Amino acid sequence: MDYQIDYQKYAVNFVVPACITEDLPHINADYLKVILQIFQTPTHHYSSSLLATLLEIKEDVVTAALRYWQEKGLLKLEGSSDPKPYVIGKKVTPVTEPSVVDNSEITFLMQAAEGIMGRPITSQERGTLLQICNVMNMPADIVVMVIQYCSEIGNCSMYKVEKICAEWANEGINTHERAENKLKLLSEKDSVEQNVARCLKISGRPLTKSEAKYAHIWVEEWGFKYDMICAAYEITITNTKGLSLAYLNKVLENWSRTGIRTPEEINRWNWQAGNSPEREASSYSRDELEDYWNKN
Repeated sequence: MDYQIDYQKYAVNFVVPACITEDLPHINADYLKVILQIFQTPTHHYSSSLLATLLEIKEDVVTAALRYWQEKGLLKLEGSSDPKPYVIGKKVTPVTEPSVVDNSEITFLMQAAEGIMGRPITSQERGTLLQICNVMNMPADIVVMVIQYCSEIGNCSMYKVEKICAEWANEGINTHERAENKLKLLSEKDSVEQNVARCLKISGRPLTKSEAKYAHIWVEEWGFKYDMICAAYEITITNTKGLSLAYLNKVLENWSRTGIRTPEEINRWNWQAGNSPEREASSYSRDELEDYWNKN
């Protein structure tokens, strides 16, 4: 039987030393699982108990495998009862001793993840979730909240889940109450950016960092409602024939300084020659306004 490799399915690869495969027919299959798991994510620290959970093999087999690969010169082990592997040649940041999640939490987490994602999770995704719980010490219910949030914002990749969990771990968000407060803040932030995106006729993508920066200044610092941002957008498009954030920002900055807060006030000012904030903004060229904002 002949075969062909579908390389499109192997866009993400990792390198292993030749000595791992040079005696492949004689290497214990479980030993091979252990070293491949380690080299797949060389920046992660695995305890023997975590590896046993991830690979669904006995812990004493994992310990034997670690010692085998130590003899081969691929790993350095610390401790004797629960050795932690360090890949030689890789700079690894030490982590605290993980507290392995019990089986009921693991079951809850995996089932919840599959329910939210609407499909079975892969073995690699399972490994990432276990890593989050055991190494970051994130409770399973908090991880589920992160997965749900990622699903709601349309990016439920395991990379995004792991990234947010790492941020939360660094911020000490490890209780249900703290997670709820964080999600509320994220929801408010997302709401501002989504509403401003609609005002700027931006669809099909999130705001860029620069656009998001402007959005939060307009709404949170200057206190403008979205109808005013829409009005400033229309003025900008009329005068610049395109979306110039610096120009639009200058219009809103003038309105903020002069106390204009409603569309009716815009109309009244438009009848007063020389006082219109958008006219003041239009006295600048587009390049001048971009240069102004870059310097301020």
